[in-house]
Amino acid sequence: NWALDELYALIVLTQAIGRDPLNTPGSFAGALGPAQFIPTSFINYGIDGNNDNKKDPFDMQDAMASIANYLHCAGWTQDADITEKRKAVWAYNHSRVYVNTILMLCDRCTAP
Repeated sequence: NWALDELYALIVLTQAIGRDPLNTPGSFAGALGPAQFIPTSFINYGIDGNNDNKKDPFDMQDAMASIANYLHCAGWTQDADITEKRKAVWAYNHSRVYVNTILMLCDRCTAP
């Protein structure tokens, strides 16, 4: 059922952005674009980051806005404590190394 849901979402998504679903690049798990969203996640959290009236997982501005939306929906706020931020990033990627790396980069980017 998971694979059928993802395949259906891929077809819906590729139709919306004008791509051929059979020639759309993705990972072995079906993740798309620079943010590596699976189709259902992008349909649920995708944002039109460049105001071109399309939500395209292959467009970097859309991908970045969609990551921000996903993290926000998972509980990330700038003033959240580290535990809440960790949970939000974990929701996006279930890897401790990934979570630690993102939080380290966040600290570096927000340090005075």
